[in-house]
Amino acid sequence: MICVNNLNKRFGSREVLRNVSFEIGEGVCGLIGKNGAGKTTLLRMIAGVYDIKGGEITLNGKKISKADVGYVPQEYGLFEDARLIDMIEYMASLMKIKGDIKEEAKRVLDLVNLYDRRNDKIRKLSGGMKRRAAIAQGILGNPPVILFDEPTTGLDFDEKDAFYDFIRQISSDHIIIISTHMREDIQAVCTDSLLLTNGEIKHND
Repeated sequence: MICVNNLNKRFGSREVLRNVSFEIGEGVCGLIGKNGAGKTTLLRMIAGVYDIKGGEITLNGKKISKADVGYVPQEYGLFEDARLIDMIEYMASLMKIKGDIKEEAKRVLDLVNLYDRRNDKIRKLSGGMKRRAAIAQGILGNPPVILFDEPTTGLDFDEKDAFYDFIRQISSDHIIIISTHMREDIQAVCTDSLLLTNGEIKHND
């Protein structure tokens, strides 16, 4: 269970999040809101990208850590001139993943159906494949919490279906939050939803 309690965030004089509180268990929760509502800021705070100075976030009763969270941002940086397998193994080493790095790289690339393209350079991959490569990077180490920021933006019909199938595959033993403005994402895979409006949670079902 991930618990967010009275979370607040300001950038200068602008209040982005205001007393945000909710609880989410295993499964898929859709974080809904218009552009500028604070969705990305909330995900970044859960992921540890932004410091928490107002409120708290816990996972199963303990303060959440970066190691607990896999984060796949909307705009992801990939090493375009690197081979896919080299990039994934390099990121695994930076994250100090326990166990065999090569086996872990194979595991995540298998999960996103990219192992057969492991020797391709990133720049040769399609947009959908790059999205899957970013997902593979985000799930290194099998974190219990996985965050996706607008994950289906720019994907075609088949690529969206592949993403939905992947989410269903891992949803039973992970806490997954998908930030989206697309109703089809919510209908396809989400079992719960949160509505974020002007920095506040307005609805939780």
